[in-house]
Formats: sequence, structure tokens, C-alpha cells
Amino acid sequence: MRRRWTFVAVLAVLTLMPIAAQARGRGSRSGKVYGAGGLMYDTNSPAWKAAGGNINVYQQMMAQKAMMAQQKVMMAQQKVMMQQQAKQQQAFQKWYKDQKAKKDKGQPTDPSFDRYNKMVDQQNEMMLKQAQSFRSPAQRTSAKRSKSKSKTSVKPKSEPKSESK
Repeated sequence: MRRRWTFVAVLAVLTLMPIAAQARGRGSRSGKVYGAGGLMYDTNSPAWKAAGGNINVYQQMMAQKAMMAQQKVMMAQQKVMMQQQAKQQQAFQKWYKDQKAKKDKGQPTDPSFDRYNKMVDQQNEMMLKQAQSFRSPAQRTSAKRSKSKSKTSVKPKSEPKSESK
């Protein structure tokens, strides 16, 4: 009788061992699916479970996740670039202020300072000329009306005076 119970106990232990191994994530069901390029997806991942086991939804979620990571990197790069531009702008403003102070004192200035000022003056002159030559649509229509009135203007006939009694 004792042998019989020992046999049943050993049989029960051997029967339950693979189930326990699979429950702990060991064994043949790891959940990882491999393709020609390596790991394709993991069925035990939270993303796979969120997709409800649908491969198309999972791939869409992973693509969205990759795009968000790429945007995050680009935003960081943009932030660094803007900081560099701010530093360059501050350095330029300091240099310009120093050169202007030298010029005001009558000291020699950097030739690039003189070229920069000349270029700015030329741009300002061009913008002023363009602004003077530009007429708004309302100004154009009023100019056309005044020209057409002067060409076809007819003096109104005076009404005959009525005799009052």
C-alpha cells in the first residue's frame, strides 16, 4: 500500500512540474516571437497585452512609440540649437556695443563693424524706397477714380431760376 501511495505521489509531482515551470515563464512558452531580423514581438509585454493580441494594433502602437521617441530627440536638439543661437546673439550684441563705444570715442573700430553698419544702412534705404513706392489697394482705386473724373468731368448744368411771387 505504501508503494502505491509513493507511486501516486511521484506521478502527481511529475505531472505538475511542467505546469509550474510554464507559470514561472520557463519552458517552451517564453512569449518571444523571432523572425528573420531577430525579435519581432513579445507576447508577454504590456504593449502586446494592451493591443489585445492583435499584431496590427501592436505594430501601430510600436510605430507611434518610435515616432514619439524621435520627436523627443528632435525637441532636445532644437532646444540645444536655440540655446547656442541665444549665446551667439548675446556675444554679437556685446561685440557691437563695444565697437560702437569705440567709434563714439573716436578710436579705430573693427572693419567688419563698418561693413555691417554699411549693409544695415543700405537695407534700411531699400526698405524705405519700397515703402514709399508701395500704394495700398485703396490708394490705387482712389487714384484711378480721380483720373477718370478729371477726364470725363462734366460741369453740372445750372438749374433755371424759378421766379418767386
